[in-house]
Amino acid sequence: ASFGKRQEYVVISELLKQGFDVYIPLVDDQQIDCIIRRGENDYIDIQIKARSKDCLPFDAGRFAAMNIPEPRDN
Repeated sequence: ASFGKRQEYVVISELLKQGFDVYIPLVDDQQIDCIIRRGENDYIDIQIKARSKDCLPFDAGRFAAMNIPEPRDN
């Protein structure tokens, strides 16, 4: 698997450890890597980005903060 795909599975495994229900789409046409359920009717689409092979797991300091002014509806 590619570096990016391996990092997706690192994040997904951590979400599962934290008790989230995680769903992986069969088709990657919307840039959604996984979907998590937080409640009865509360879902979040997640896109996971891996920036560098030199980063350690959970080293968020190497990523720029993203502001999404008009997020799409889930």
